[in-house]
Amino acid sequence: MDALLTGIALVGGGTVALALVTASAGDLASWLGHALVRPLPGESGRRARAFWAAAARNAVLLGALGAALGLAGLLGSGAGPSALVERLGVQILGPPILGLALAVLCALPASRRATTAAEPEGTAARALGRWLRVETGLGYAGFLALLVSVFPESEAQASLRPVDLLLHAPAWLAVLAGTVAVALYLGKPRCGRSLTVGLAVAGGEGALLGLLQAFHGFAIVKIEAVAGGLVFALSAGVATLVGLCAVGFPVEDRAVMEGEGEASRLVGYGASLAVVLLVAIALTMVLTPMTARP
Repeated sequence: MDALLTGIALVGGGTVALALVTASAGDLASWLGHALVRPLPGESGRRARAFWAAAARNAVLLGALGAALGLAGLLGSGAGPSALVERLGVQILGPPILGLALAVLCALPASRRATTAAEPEGTAARALGRWLRVETGLGYAGFLALLVSVFPESEAQASLRPVDLLLHAPAWLAVLAGTVAVALYLGKPRCGRSLTVGLAVAGGEGALLGLLQAFHGFAIVKIEAVAGGLVFALSAGVATLVGLCAVGFPVEDRAVMEGEGEASRLVGYGASLAVVLLVAIALTMVLTPMTARP
């Protein structure tokens, strides 16, 4: 699949799939009307704005995830430094730019308010229903299928396979264990805030530890240490983004819709920015030649 089409599919299709995870078809139709026809008042308007704000955040998260997938695809292609620079714009920078563009569009209805505060007849506040819905299953199935379809293929030696770069088991287990520990410490996982904070803390710790190993390997001119650290850091970052998209934010968004909490925008946008910076650091270290000191 072309790099640009891959980015569009991941950002656009992923945002739609995650919208199905947290909302029913009826709610989606109502909130689409809020964006395209006229703003909803009262509680319905609050839920519509929360939905579009979540969609904007998801687009940015998926853009950062696309940058990590693009880096893994480049490293797994076996191309030289000159080819990496040529493909840098579309394959690595493309998805975050597409995510920001879609986020800006979603932010417009998220800021739209009705001129009257009265709730129209027949649209009283209501709970969003059970987790196990047809739309939820379709959303998760679509999101999983999308990740599988855009996952980069390996074209080089086994040591540079994208599956090894992004699905490093120790890093994923570290993020999972850290998330569970932080969520149990903070409590109230049903509201989602403890899950999102736990994922951000665990993923950040994993990425920092991996970068520390990579920097140490770069200082002592040991390529194995650099590669191992970057693999751990990238896998921890990808695990954090996938966990936030698939588990943390769907739970939190459901709680926000039901009036049980507030959205943690800092975690979503902060994690996206951190992963993009991580990709930039990893790319810089890959393109910088290592020379042994006398």
